[in-house]
Amino acid sequence: MDVQGAIDSLLGRLTAVLVNEAQLLGGDVEFIKNELESMKGLLLHLTEAQHRDHQVWAWMKQMLLHLLYVYPNRSDAELSRLRNILKGNGNNNIAKTMLMFCYNELPANYKSCLLYLSIFPQDHTIRRTCLLRRWIAEGLISETSIATSKGDRGLEDQADHIFDELVSRGFIRPEDISTSGKIKSFCVHHTVQEFIATNVSLVETSLPYDLAHRLSINSGIAVQEAYNSNCSLDVTQTLVESMPKSPQWQLLKVLDLEGCTGLNKKHLNSICKILLLKYLSLRNTDGTTEAD
Repeated sequence: MDVQGAIDSLLGRLTAVLVNEAQLLGGDVEFIKNELESMKGLLLHLTEAQHRDHQVWAWMKQMLLHLLYVYPNRSDAELSRLRNILKGNGNNNIAKTMLMFCYNELPANYKSCLLYLSIFPQDHTIRRTCLLRRWIAEGLISETSIATSKGDRGLEDQADHIFDELVSRGFIRPEDISTSGKIKSFCVHHTVQEFIATNVSLVETSLPYDLAHRLSINSGIAVQEAYNSNCSLDVTQTLVESMPKSPQWQLLKVLDLEGCTGLNKKHLNSICKILLLKYLSLRNTDGTTEAD
């Protein structure tokens, strides 16, 4: 082999090696890039989690300060016991401990009104007027609760007062506020939602009588006929279709069908037979057909 041939052969081998190294290096660069993206996502998640934790701490601090303001005459022993309880809990349990402490300080009728919020889906925006009317229709705001409260308030005024108290204590988070400063809609903090739906039920061994016989379906009710006649109805549809056949149907006091689709004259005729109905919502439904 002449010198030129040897040089060409060597250059060819070097080129192959360099191409192979470049491919490996490209893979390493891509790997490093992916790792950096992954770390960036993790750091962003941790930052957001820290921000959320900071918001929760600020919210819990506000709840405690308001509670101490409402009930200022606490003994040193009570405050010391609370401090020891908080010290003995991890970060995940402190919020629940604080919520239980604040919940236990609520009057009985306030507790019933708060627990009623557990029937709404998590992070669901609730209209104030809707909730207050449902409280009254359900009997949670009664003449008895008015007689035992301070002042002589009507049902609506009493419901307004309890709502404002739950807001100021941090159990309710305002969403839409009017120009006059009145809360038009609100949301329940997910920590509160979980607390009243799970933790309270574990502590309260007996359900309050005024919260019995409630049924909440939050899976997106749709009572429209299936496009395929061979397709069986889901559990929700079956339940809604079968309820009018129950002898208890006419004892219903509150029926909120907001957002439901597929309402027809048959459904409306069944609703008209509910003699004890005190609250009915057909908001954002297609049930515009007049009943017979």
